[in-house]
Amino acid sequence: MGEMSTQYHFDNMIYTSREDLKKAMENDWYKKYNKYMIREFFYIGRQFEFDGITYEVLNNNAQESHVEGWLYLKAIGENSYKCWISPRKILLDESIFRKELDESLERADISLEINENHVQMQLF
Repeated sequence: MGEMSTQYHFDNMIYTSREDLKKAMENDWYKKYNKYMIREFFYIGRQFEFDGITYEVLNNNAQESHVEGWLYLKAIGENSYKCWISPRKILLDESIFRKELDESLERADISLEINENHVQMQLF
C-alpha cells in the first residue's frame, strides 16, 4: 500500500506539501484587507448578488462556531433563508467585489500619502 499524501486545501487550490501551503498563505491576497475594511465593504443592510442569489447583510461581524468576522446574510426572494458566509469566499469567487475593494484601497492609500506629505511639510 502506498503512503497517503496529505492534501491541503486553500483558496480552491490543493497543495501536497506544507512548504507550498505555507508559501501560499504568506502571499495571501486576503491579508491586504483589514477587518474594518471588510466590514465597511459588507456594511449592514448592503444587498449584493452571489452565486445567482441576492443577499442582504444582517451582521458583518458574526461569530459562529469558533469563527469570527463572517457575514450573516439573508437571501432575498420567495425562498428566503439566512446563512453565514465567509467574506473571503465571496471575494474569492466574485472578482468584481475584489476589484471594488482594491480600488477603495488605492484611494485610501492616496489620501494617506497626501496626509503624510502634509504632515511632513508642517514639520519643516
